Amino acid sequence: PYGLPDFARVRAEEFPAALEHAMAEHLAEAAAIAGEEASFGGTVAALDRAGEELGRVGRVYSNLGASFSGEALQAVQREMAPRMAAHYSAVYATPGLYSRVQAVYEGVEKEELTGLTGEEKRLVERVYLDFRRAGAHFDGATQRKHTEIVTRLANLMTEFQQNVMADEAEYTLVLDPEAGDTEGLPESLKDAARGAAEERGMPGKLVMTLSRSFVEPFLTFSTRRDLREKLWRAWTSRGQLSPERDNLKIAKQILELRHAQAKIHGFENYAEFATFDTMAGTPQAVKDLLLRVWEPAKKSAARERDALEGIAKAENAPEIQPWDWRHYAEKYRSQNFKVNDADVKPFFFARCHGRGLV
Repeated sequence: PYGLPDFARVRAEEFPAALEHAMAEHLAEAAAIAGEEASFGGTVAALDRAGEELGRVGRVYSNLGASFSGEALQAVQREMAPRMAAHYSAVYATPGLYSRVQAVYEGVEKEELTGLTGEEKRLVERVYLDFRRAGAHFDGATQRKHTEIVTRLANLMTEFQQNVMADEAEYTLVLDPEAGDTEGLPESLKDAARGAAEERGMPGKLVMTLSRSFVEPFLTFSTRRDLREKLWRAWTSRGQLSPERDNLKIAKQILELRHAQAKIHGFENYAEFATFDTMAGTPQAVKDLLLRVWEPAKKSAARERDALEGIAKAENAPEIQPWDWRHYAEKYRSQNFKVNDADVKPFFFARCHGRGLV
């Protein structure tokens, strides 16, 4: 009723054909635009509209891949990641397309192309920069090298994400209520833990996974410090829990490829390449902003730590560690502001969210 896809009817095996069809349509649109004379409407605005079908399919595909990715969809992601990266490179490399975008951009820069609104001028700049960042201005050999880097990066980023999601799904911390493992947990979290156990063929048990929706409330409400530490350490090690899924090696390869990509574009490092077309403009500007925030943030964190340690000492608890922070922060809120997340959460169920959106 709200124009949203019926996700329950979507099948992973349908995505390759749908994406291939949409990519072919997108390439045909790009070729048609390249055949027209350079103009704002016929070139830049047309490019902004192009790929609508791919965007529609892609949004469903990426949403499911990031939130509800089973083995079938993960296989599709590994198959399609390099093909989609190569597709976008092909769009930007469409013969004659970059020269038309460049002509419109230069027309705006030289004030030869007039009558555009501020938003339209910004669109021209953005599209032109996108083509430059995609290497559309490179010679053939450099374009091919750039495409190889981008395609390899797409593969590695997909593998990295899937490793994290696999660790989140496979890791289980089985809770025994009789041993006090569920002390302090709200009923909503216990119900979710029962559901997770049933999904994993353990009916009657309670299971914590490394999904954020499990970890954060467990760290907040559990009175079992040993279990909080165990779950926190596993959560902060996602992508490293299995020797077959070592994201440290993948991260190194990603950094090396990003550096190579930046060098091709004439930048000293990837930080310069990444910030060049952003509001910050340079890595130094980003660093300056962070440093302006850093000292006040440290003072604020120190004040909060002192307040939380005061509560911990009153309970004769050990020195606060990372897995304790959420737990004592919740106690501080309850004591000083009379606000408890567990009391508020029942009001934020799906029907209430739906009413808030319409």
